[in-house]
Amino acid sequence: MMPKLIINGVKIEGYLKDFEIGEWTTMKNQINTKALYEKVITEIKADVDTLPFTPSYTCYIIGNDPASERYVGLKHKTSDEAGVECIIKRMTPDEFTEEMIRIDRAGKKVRAMLQLPAPEGCVRHFNQLVKWKTIIDVDHLGDDVHTDMWQGNFDRTPGTPRGVIAVLCEEFGSLSGKNIAVIGSRSKTTGRFLVPMLQHLNATVGMFHSRSVINENELKYYDAVVSCVGIPNMIGHNELGFWKGKVLVDVGVSFVDGRVVGDFNSEVRSHHRYTPYVNGMGLLTRAFLVRNVVDSYLIQK
Repeated sequence: MMPKLIINGVKIEGYLKDFEIGEWTTMKNQINTKALYEKVITEIKADVDTLPFTPSYTCYIIGNDPASERYVGLKHKTSDEAGVECIIKRMTPDEFTEEMIRIDRAGKKVRAMLQLPAPEGCVRHFNQLVKWKTIIDVDHLGDDVHTDMWQGNFDRTPGTPRGVIAVLCEEFGSLSGKNIAVIGSRSKTTGRFLVPMLQHLNATVGMFHSRSVINENELKYYDAVVSCVGIPNMIGHNELGFWKGKVLVDVGVSFVDGRVVGDFNSEVRSHHRYTPYVNGMGLLTRAFLVRNVVDSYLIQK
């Protein structure tokens, strides 16, 4: 006899078994990133209340990329929720160059971020002022930050890796002794920073990239798998096998036919704890970006 299922008060009999172990179990295994986001925002607001002014930062957008506009709009929303002012400046490359010259001549430190993608020349100008410490890059994605980490200095950490660490700590408590695989370990915004951060927390880290040959034997003994490659549905049962109970952190989301799709396909989510595609790691990336802004003021307090 098939078991019964109740959805919104409606009893459904004889439903398919693959639905039972698929969609229902999948929702049960979903990590509540929204609750973690709200926890981080609450902590930020408490720190903002200790400051005698409203902390702020400038977000530069070069050009008219619709995705960039959307991302910056969400960052503005998160900043507003935390009590932080986000000043959005939309510029042409020439206007941005003039802005960098003006900031350099003023000699006053400015907290800012440059929304990517951006023209190479604009990125170069921005990074030069970060190097000269005229701009405090709240994204913390520079090569100097990466170098600092491998030298044991973790004062500056990017938002997405901080979000990944927060998820893993929420799931495991201590990461000491945990085996964690990072697929996309060469990723410029996540992987290359995440590896030293995990090792700093005494986790054992396995490093893979988009060209690695991965099968279930490779990932069998890992407690968690973090993917930040950005290839839709690249990781399924062939890569993870049918072992249960891992934590899957999906950073590499993509858009396919207007839908958000992650690196992990939907089949494997019924076997593991996982971060959702929508309102998942993007939420935490934005929360910890704002966390970086406020931290930069608290250090100088």
